[in-house]
Amino acid sequence: MDKLANLVSVVRIVLPFFYWFSGIFYFVYFLKKKPKHGKVASLSLLLTIILHTFYLVLKGVIFKYFPIINVFEAFSVLAFAIAIIYFIVETTTKVGTTGIFMVLIVCLLQTISSSFTVNMETMPKILKSNVLFFHTSSAILAYTAFFMATVYSTLFVTLFQNLKKSKFGLFFNRLPSLEALDNMANRSMVIGVFFMALAIILGSFWKKIQLGLFFDWDPKIITAYFIFTIYIMILLGKKVFHWSRVQLSYFAIVGFLLIIFSMTVVNFATNSFHKFN
Repeated sequence: MDKLANLVSVVRIVLPFFYWFSGIFYFVYFLKKKPKHGKVASLSLLLTIILHTFYLVLKGVIFKYFPIINVFEAFSVLAFAIAIIYFIVETTTKVGTTGIFMVLIVCLLQTISSSFTVNMETMPKILKSNVLFFHTSSAILAYTAFFMATVYSTLFVTLFQNLKKSKFGLFFNRLPSLEALDNMANRSMVIGVFFMALAIILGSFWKKIQLGLFFDWDPKIITAYFIFTIYIMILLGKKVFHWSRVQLSYFAIVGFLLIIFSMTVVNFATNSFHKFN
């Protein structure tokens, strides 16, 4: 068991380096846009995803819990979700030039996770719940979708500004069309809203089981409702409020910044029910 636990620690340490190598390959592909570079980048990401899957499964089997019970473990699962969803999008759309932007964030998330994660040999009893597993998994999927919507929205704004200023350089030539970026951002937000709603429902149900309450003024819960409301408004913004796509893109970026705020400042600086340990 000790040898397997040490293996988990070794994989955790080397995993960010694999992602950074993939990021370098995607950067080269972005600059040169040669098919052979794209194939190498995709293959390196696939191999890293396989290694990441091995890490998560092995850790879950050894320590008998799915590793998403604190913010640093959640960063690793979030990085994994972004990587695998992006890889699926890339293989189905045959567009890999946005890979550098996705993989760069994955690199940062996994580097932070690997630097600060500590293996938990014992888990609080309150966390041994299937409802918690699905609640947290839904939240991770929602945050992943919102992140991807933010990246596509940022690219949309950047490309729009380049078009407005008649700047047709490397960045312009490597990105998909405005319409394609708009569609990808919208679809990502729809997926995010769905899983966010599921996470809120499951979280309320789990809290009812543990404390007898469906709702209280927990800072993390209030922030989650606020995030959910922002993205609902973004999805309705074009038809109901007649906001432009550029305005909606800025709102999407603000929404994800609020998610970062929730996962850092709210998590560490407030007295929240989500601090289980």
